[in-house]
Amino acid sequence: MKKLNKLQINPEKIMKNEDLITHKGGSCTCCCVDYQMVCCYGYLLSESGNCEADCQFVFGSSAGGMCGNCGPYCPPCSSY
Repeated sequence: MKKLNKLQINPEKIMKNEDLITHKGGSCTCCCVDYQMVCCYGYLLSESGNCEADCQFVFGSSAGGMCGNCGPYCPPCSSY
C-alpha cells in the first residue's frame, strides 16, 4: 500500500480500464422493442453497446433494440 501524506492507495481497490469506461459513459441505455407486435419491452443497460444482441438475449429473437429513448408512441408490450 502506497502512502501519500494522509492519502493511502490500496492497489487491490484500483478500478480496471473497462470499469472506468463504463462509468465514464461507455455503456448505452437500450430501448428494447418487439418488431412483430410493434411494442416496447422497456430499457436495459448494455455495457457492450450492442443493443440489438442484448435485447434479443433478454427478450427473445423477435426483440430488437437501439440506444436511446423508445419515444412516446411505443406502447408497452404488457398491454397486448
